[in-house]
Amino acid sequence: MDYKDNNTVNIVGVLNEINVEQREKEGKKYVTGNIKIQANDGNVIPVNVFSFEKTKKNTTNPSYTQIMNVCDRGISMAACGGDSSKATKVRASGCRLEENMWVSRFTNNVTSSIRITGSFFTLNTNEEPKAKFNCGIYIKNIRDEVDSEGEETGRLLVDGLIEQYNRWDMVTFVAENQQAVDYIRSNWEPKDTVSISGKIVDKTITQKVVNDSGGGFGEPDEEIRTYHRVEYVITSGSEPKEETFSYSLDSVKEGWNDRERRKAELTEEPKKSKAGKVILVIIILLLL
Repeated sequence: MDYKDNNTVNIVGVLNEINVEQREKEGKKYVTGNIKIQANDGNVIPVNVFSFEKTKKNTTNPSYTQIMNVCDRGISMAACGGDSSKATKVRASGCRLEENMWVSRFTNNVTSSIRITGSFFTLNTNEEPKAKFNCGIYIKNIRDEVDSEGEETGRLLVDGLIEQYNRWDMVTFVAENQQAVDYIRSNWEPKDTVSISGKIVDKTITQKVVNDSGGGFGEPDEEIRTYHRVEYVITSGSEPKEETFSYSLDSVKEGWNDRERRKAELTEEPKKSKAGKVILVIIILLLL
């Protein structure tokens, strides 16, 4: 079953920030960056953008035109002192959820986050603010969420594989409504294909960090840290699809193996770079 087109995100709100740059590569102009949209108070969603000025047929690229229209005509909250009443209303349609993987410079392990990518924007919309997604997913895992102290929160985490046009990505969704949690526990299991929809929430997380000197005397130093985390909260979901309408195990296996290969390549790149620097140093020392 082909669910590649069933991965859509639609966001309506006011322009919060415009962080877009025009660049050129091999004589081809393009734009890259992100456009942040405040869907409602405190719920700011970044939409990553990238588009070449011309298509392969050397015609004007509609996505480039719409992104530049936001840059040229849109007024962001950042540009008017944070006043949302003066900022331009905008709709980002046909966006997608994508997994972004990289190697952490702190752990040297591959980590990932989910980003929203889009190209099509409509200014001065009269629609009500919203930030919603619709996806067809293959369930990789279902697990209880635990907090920093290992206690269950009552929420469920659903790791879902999404088929993109050239790869498979894994996105972790959250079920927090009790009805949703109960239904998922009773009816969903790994290897099921389901359709889900939900809301995108920019959540503020407050965490207490205790810096203990490790023995001796004195009170430990406590620090309160606050950070933002975008969550994809399931508000409705289908029954597991019948085999005819489900992802085939072969395609899922192939996609998962490709994802593992891409992760392995990411970890090999720093090793190759480090090895190259070592060889260069040796050559320089030999020439001295």
